[in-house]
This record gives sequence, C-alpha cells and structure tokens, in this order.
Amino acid sequence: MSLTAHLIQDLPCRMYSLSIDSASSLSSDCTFTSSTDSSDCHISRGKALSFDSAMDNVVFNRLGIALTKPHSKEINAQFHSESINGAQASEWVHAHHEYYQPALTEVVNKVKRIRHREFIGELKKVVEQFNEKLETVENKSYTILVQPHKSNQWVADWAVDDLNHLNHAEFKELGEKHASSFIAFLDRIKNTERVAQRIVLFDDCSYSGTQLSEHVKAIFTKYEAEHRANPTIHVIVPFITDYAFELIKKVGEEKKHRKLEIIYSKKIISVEQALSKEHILKLKELYNWSAEPIETQGRGLIYFDHKIPNGMSFIKPFAEGHVYLGHGIHVLDKPVKKIFKILPSINPPYKL
Repeated sequence: MSLTAHLIQDLPCRMYSLSIDSASSLSSDCTFTSSTDSSDCHISRGKALSFDSAMDNVVFNRLGIALTKPHSKEINAQFHSESINGAQASEWVHAHHEYYQPALTEVVNKVKRIRHREFIGELKKVVEQFNEKLETVENKSYTILVQPHKSNQWVADWAVDDLNHLNHAEFKELGEKHASSFIAFLDRIKNTERVAQRIVLFDDCSYSGTQLSEHVKAIFTKYEAEHRANPTIHVIVPFITDYAFELIKKVGEEKKHRKLEIIYSKKIISVEQALSKEHILKLKELYNWSAEPIETQGRGLIYFDHKIPNGMSFIKPFAEGHVYLGHGIHVLDKPVKKIFKILPSINPPYKL
C-alpha cells in the first residue's frame, strides 16, 4: 500500500500534497571480482499522486489521510551480484600512489551492499517493535513526520504496510533541517490538541546521526520553550552506527523529562571499526579529513539498492570513482580525468 498524505497548512487557501513515493554488526569479506556489468539500479514504489490528478485512485481513511489503492511492489534492481565492480575497483586502487593502495584495498574489501529485500526485512523488525510499544499504552495516537523527496518519506511509505493502529496516525511535514516545517506548524496553532503526543521519525540508516539528532533536539526545544508537555519521540531506523546512536541518545538525556526511544535492528560497522589504525591514518591524509571523530566514526561502509550515501556518511571518492594525490588534492591535471565506475548508478526512488 503506497501512501499519499495531504497536509493542509493553516494558511489561507494553501494545501500541500505530500506524495510518499516509492520503501548485530555488519561487515564484508568480499574481494575483487571481475565483473564489467555497470547496469543502473532503479527501485520504485508506485507513481506519486498529486492532489489534482488521479483522485480516482485514492481512498481516504476516517482521519482524512489519503491512501492509494494497492499496486505492484515489484523491484527492478539490475546490476551484478557483487557489491562492487571488481575490475574498476582494482584500477581505481592502482591509480593512487602505492603508499595509499593497501588502505584503499581494505576499503574495497570491506564495502557491503544491503539488498532491498534485506532492508525491508530489517524495517519490518523495527516497525514490529514500535507496534509492540503501542500495545502497552492507552493512547495509541501518533504523528509521523516526513519530508517530501527525502528518504524518511520513502521509508514511511514502506512501513505503512506493517504499522498497527494506522487509523490513529497522522502525517505532518518535517522540514529539511531542525524540523523546520513542523516547528512552523506549531507556531500556527494555539495548542497541541491537533498534534499527538507521540511523534515518529523514520529513516533508512543513520551514519553520523546529525540530521536526526537535530530534528529531535529542535522538537524538544520548541515544546519546552512554550511550556508544552513534552512528546515521546520514537526514532525508527533499521540501520545505525554506534556514533549515531550515542549522538541521538544524548539529546534525550540532556533533560530528565525528555522521552526518547531509538528503535533499530542492526548496528553497522563504521570506517573506524572496520579498518586498521594504520589505514585510517592514511585515509585521513589522503582525503584531508579532520581529527573530529565524526570523520571516521560517522562514516559507514554500506550502501543500499535504493541509494548510495552522501559524502558525510560514506567515502565519497570511492563511491564516485575519483582519484586523489593526498591531502585532499584531486587529480585534475591529467590529459583526461578518468572516473572509475566502481558502484552502480542508483537513482533514489524518493527523488524521482
């Protein structure tokens, strides 16, 4: 079931259609493989609906949330079975100075791809944990905060299939940073009667935890500044690093009355946990990373069928196939700058 939530702003004549498109530790011992398949990967979650079109495909629950009729969930992921293109990865490693090659080889051997079926399996586990929590409380109302064309929107769409008490749920727009859209919504209402005291934030994976911790802190801070009763916030994320978990948890522990629950299924290995200390030092020198813990503890070595993480969460030069000379200096002065096709081209479905 794909979900499209129509969010009505409390401003005259403005209605937003929020289309939710398509929804233990990890390590890898993979080695170089000689595959030349560089097919693109595309995962979809059904066609998004606008407010003014295709309304014959929409039904509404009793809370007025628009739900599309059932449709196919077929996934079209077309690339080779290994995590990387081994031939291209080998060329990429050897395009660097030999001093850095052992460290880069370890990076290649530790990268792991999370297939869509595995991701959905772990998502179902965390949703079930949230369902179990709801069964223990009398008030089962909750507000899910999502942002159009972001991964949290897409994850929430997949989660809807397994969420219980959906008739007690409502969807609100989250905002790009610091829960800005939700904070603006709170500014427009005089009390919290229209907002459930249980707030849910979804995402697929948290590497550094920066965005989720900022959202959580902004919401708590807003409620506290206006002397509202603090909500219970559930961060639901199948995959998470130790660094992200601790950063988000710290926000909940800053004040006694804050109620925060982080629901996850698997801890993922960070760069710092996966690589030798010697190789980490070489990567820091190669890419000119700072001494801040987030550089290595907040970066992981996994990517998904539905996305390759950004440069703050993954090793960007590896993902993009770029070669560096050291100290963050990119190879630009060759006759033709070669880009190595190590990973498949993935178009995140929530950005289509």
